[in-house]
Amino acid sequence: MNHLSLFAHLVAVVVVVVGNAVAATATATATTSTSTSFNIVKDNDVGNNDKVQVELYYESQCPGCREMITTSFYDAYQQDGLLDMAVITFIPYGNAQESSSSKNPNPDPRPYHFKCQHGPSECIYNIIETCALHKIKCPSDQFEFLNCIENHDENRDIDQDYYDIAFKCAIEANLKDAVVEEIKICSTSQEGNELEHEMAIKTESLNPPHTYVPYVVVNGVHDDEIQTDVTDSLFDYVCKTYTGTNKSSNCPTTTAATTTTTFGVEEEEEQEKEEDHNVCYRDHADFMSNNNGDTVVIAATTATTVLRRRHTFDVK
Repeated sequence: MNHLSLFAHLVAVVVVVVGNAVAATATATATTSTSTSFNIVKDNDVGNNDKVQVELYYESQCPGCREMITTSFYDAYQQDGLLDMAVITFIPYGNAQESSSSKNPNPDPRPYHFKCQHGPSECIYNIIETCALHKIKCPSDQFEFLNCIENHDENRDIDQDYYDIAFKCAIEANLKDAVVEEIKICSTSQEGNELEHEMAIKTESLNPPHTYVPYVVVNGVHDDEIQTDVTDSLFDYVCKTYTGTNKSSNCPTTTAATTTTTFGVEEEEEQEKEEDHNVCYRDHADFMSNNNGDTVVIAATTATTVLRRRHTFDVK
């Protein structure tokens, strides 16, 4: 099937970078915000309250987020029985900032503008991943798509070929045509904009606020031990935390000792080691914008760039 037109609407995707954007406001009433309807589909957790609730707050182009997803989380998803023990929710927003279009001097039909730590390309990938989480119903297929994107989204060029990466990942995840079309429409419309706003609200509702990403919350709690254990092995952590009767036969019989790592420490000497800790600190967010910090409207790609690549994909 020729998908020349699919994701062609990315020519119209714009990310409005607001120099003085403020984070989305939300009342913080608990360790995490109330779950929203578009998160990971809980296809096998009905009537099972023993499942470990894992939330990953991240941004698509943070190197540490990419590493956690493509190593610890990837390894866990290869194990039989993971989703019998855990419900895993992905929140792609991270250290971004949000503002309302009504406060922007340049009219835009989308109600929310996003400013991302690693530039406009990260905002676009965040929205693509958010739409994928909303449209793909099978949790394993969701992760297959996200993991593929994270393995191929290092490029921060504004005019890169998002079309090419998204469809290669759709093929890898074996997505049906109808689902691919839904992701395309969502990513290039007000729907994706509003879904990303919900991700912003959920992230900004963390109490206490997150100080870095990737940021792991388990059963409503975040601490250094959880962060370290999940970084080392999500599967092993779920195995030792799960108290139900559906424990995977792949779970280790003994818990291996882990090396303690300090995450999110505010002291300057610890922040200087952020590369070693594989996190992107919130207060290190040197957001990309134009030189004078004014509002910039940046096209995701151009019609010439997309149409020049005449790919034909057989996406099922």
